[in-house]
Amino acid sequence: MKKLPQKTPETLLLQDSLANVESIGRFDRVHTRRALHERGRKTIIRTCLAPTDKDDIPLRALAQAATANYIQQTFFPEAELQIVAPVNTLERVNGASGAREAAYRLFDFILYHGPLSVQPQNAHRRFMFDKAELPFVDPGRIACVMRGKREAAKLEKQATRRSSDWNPYLAAHIALHDVVESVSPVDLEFSTDGGPIVREPERIISIGAQSERSFYNARMRCRDTNVYVQGRVDATGQLFTRDSQPAYLRSPAGKHFDPEIAEFQVLSEATFDQPWLQIGNTMKSLSHLRSLYDAGFEAIGSRGLGEPAELAVS
Repeated sequence: MKKLPQKTPETLLLQDSLANVESIGRFDRVHTRRALHERGRKTIIRTCLAPTDKDDIPLRALAQAATANYIQQTFFPEAELQIVAPVNTLERVNGASGAREAAYRLFDFILYHGPLSVQPQNAHRRFMFDKAELPFVDPGRIACVMRGKREAAKLEKQATRRSSDWNPYLAAHIALHDVVESVSPVDLEFSTDGGPIVREPERIISIGAQSERSFYNARMRCRDTNVYVQGRVDATGQLFTRDSQPAYLRSPAGKHFDPEIAEFQVLSEATFDQPWLQIGNTMKSLSHLRSLYDAGFEAIGSRGLGEPAELAVS
């Protein structure tokens, strides 16, 4: 009988529904492959959550952190997972005065009510803010490199919706996704940071939605043309999830039902049968969130924790 070829770690990652990875960034794919084969040795896995309104955070945002947690534990078990809220960038570039409070609130929900609350404890996970002073990236050099490029037009369109400038936003992306020392740990009320898990990391693998492609392509273009940033790691990688937009962003008003983080009851089986929830990307995101909950319960076995909706209101 002919022996079937073994699946590579990359194939297993792309076929795992809980990982929710649609594709791997092609420009630095070799580094992602190497990190997978080395089980995340000397690697940081970094995902950014950027809510700007403490009272209007989508329930789906909980899935982003839980997905990153699942990917790290399953495919990069020796890596350090960093869940980052770029509050200083949001305040400086977007003028989002409520970003810091929103981030604390979201971190608390992630830890104590989201899927992470029913998943096995992860000693390799840290919560971070971006530093007030990020490594300098020359905006003039960025403008020169990006002039007339397709990515610049896409970034400008995105920035217009935020009423901000794409150039400093791209500079912040370069610093956050290419420099290890661009973030610092956050001590939460019931969770104190225990310090670095990975000493002298050699690579950063970022996780983001489909909308991150424009920033990723622009980052790679800036890297190829030697746009300088102090402390940049030599090896980066990118995982794109199946989400079209970051899960922390609200859907357009009136487009479809998109519950906030306090509305955990939508995760009940009965609610999933309601016809008004059978709508596009929101349903997919909420279904994925429910799957992460269920996987967490299965992993910890019978510990008397109850259903997710009961956890949320306890």
